Amino acid sequence: MVFFPWKEEYEIGIREVDEQHRELFSLINELYETMKEGKGRETVHRVLEGFIERVQLHFQAEEKWMEKYGYPGLLTHRAQHENLTKKVMEMEKNFMDAPPGFSIKLANFLREWLHNHILGSDRRFGEYLDEDRNRADKHRSR
Repeated sequence: MVFFPWKEEYEIGIREVDEQHRELFSLINELYETMKEGKGRETVHRVLEGFIERVQLHFQAEEKWMEKYGYPGLLTHRAQHENLTKKVMEMEKNFMDAPPGFSIKLANFLREWLHNHILGSDRRFGEYLDEDRNRADKHRSR
């Protein structure tokens, strides 16, 4: 059973963003499987570092889309990205000395945050693009 399965409800309708979201799901699943298989802290840490790198690139791309289309919620959305980045980097910094079970809490945190963020803030951006078909049609993944 997959820890964090992709569902159609997560699509916001921007091909590039949806593909990046799928990649983040895959990385969270890889992180979880690595932890579940007991591959060792160094290996889990490397996977976590890769996730952080990809999520930062994703946030930059998403914010560029928002800037391009004058999304009024950009500053709030950017603050959410900054807060997650700060929290995950702090968790990553403390990961090697964390107590047993910390990595599962981390995976659950990432899953819940991404789930809520996509279905909330990211969905609102997709709906904003839908309000102006000329703006949205060339970027729809559906």
